[in-house]
Amino acid sequence: MLLQFLLELPLLLLGGVLFPAMLLTVEAGFRLGRRVARASAERESIELGSVESAVLALLGLLIAFTFSMAVARYDERRSLVVEEANALGTAWLRCDLLPEPRRTVAREQLRAYIEARVQQLDEEKALTTTPQMKQWLDALWRQVADASMQESRAETTALAVQAVNAVIDLGAARSAADVNHIPIPVFKLLVIFTLVALLMMGYARGLRGIRVFSLMAMLCVLLSLVLLLIVDLDRPHRGTIRIRGMPLRELLTDIQQAGS
Repeated sequence: MLLQFLLELPLLLLGGVLFPAMLLTVEAGFRLGRRVARASAERESIELGSVESAVLALLGLLIAFTFSMAVARYDERRSLVVEEANALGTAWLRCDLLPEPRRTVAREQLRAYIEARVQQLDEEKALTTTPQMKQWLDALWRQVADASMQESRAETTALAVQAVNAVIDLGAARSAADVNHIPIPVFKLLVIFTLVALLMMGYARGLRGIRVFSLMAMLCVLLSLVLLLIVDLDRPHRGTIRIRGMPLRELLTDIQQAGS
């Protein structure tokens, strides 16, 4: 629960927690190593060095694994935005196949849906726009479905039905991708490995009586930045690396200009 709470913090606050925690871990390891230093410390330090190298190698693999998961999810969300914009553009064009007055009503409903979808890109507005999007999409589906059943041009209106159905499917896939975050146990394991590796490094230097604070601080900074980057990639609509939805925004601009 604590880790999940920390992951919800803004990046600057999260970095303000991670970096001091890493520095304190290194310092705790160093002081522990100094306390247990004795005549056989040299041999113990040599043995600890091999274990330290293995832990650091495992940490590198875990960081690479977690980073690849975050990048894959980011790429999936970005691709779905492009596909969704294409599907919405196709649906907008195929509304021309509907007879009046359904054509005008369907276009207004689709325009309202796209406007709500663009607003949803802002995570602060997502909770309020999601119910509106469902209402507009349900109303749009009723328009095209009724047209396909009641009009004589069933084959023509079927193209509009297919386009709206694709919008519905991609909307569901996009919603699922937005909440498909890196599992908390993976983050937990990554944080534990990072702290254990730093503790061992501090302990080894405590045994040798060598304190290189500047190098350890630089390492903590780099590890903090890597963890923050992974967290940032896992947040689709906030932070510094966002899914800004430019295809959707451009589509909405084109539709608004066409209607003006």
